[in-house]
Amino acid sequence: MSFELEAVKKLLPKNQRNMITQEFLDTIENSMSNSLIADQFKENFITYLNVLSTGKYKIEDYINAVKFVSFKLLNYSNLDAYTATFPERYQRLRNEGQEQIDSFASAYAKGKLVIQIYQQTLVPSYVLNAPLHQAALNEL
Repeated sequence: MSFELEAVKKLLPKNQRNMITQEFLDTIENSMSNSLIADQFKENFITYLNVLSTGKYKIEDYINAVKFVSFKLLNYSNLDAYTATFPERYQRLRNEGQEQIDSFASAYAKGKLVIQIYQQTLVPSYVLNAPLHQAALNEL
């Protein structure tokens, strides 16, 4: 699965379409060296684009948040997802002797953009349990 420039631009808010270039999309694809998450990240990148419609977030922040949520959906801990999303930042914090890296990861996980993206991954219980509800109605 690779990104097509015009298809991605159509999904973005009008005020952010000019930020997307083919080089930018190539950079995103090349940055995902972990093949386990690459396809999921690409799907999530497209799926959650409506979060950008508010115009509050930069595209780079959106990409990092989608990476983080993609790792979280694979049952990574906050720290592991943070480390996988920001390897350079994690290494810099370790080199500085920072012992509370868990706090940084937890704070990032509680950020508004991450929460908005993560909320879109949740399936409402009435949708998830629709077959059981129908079976119960049939039994009655």
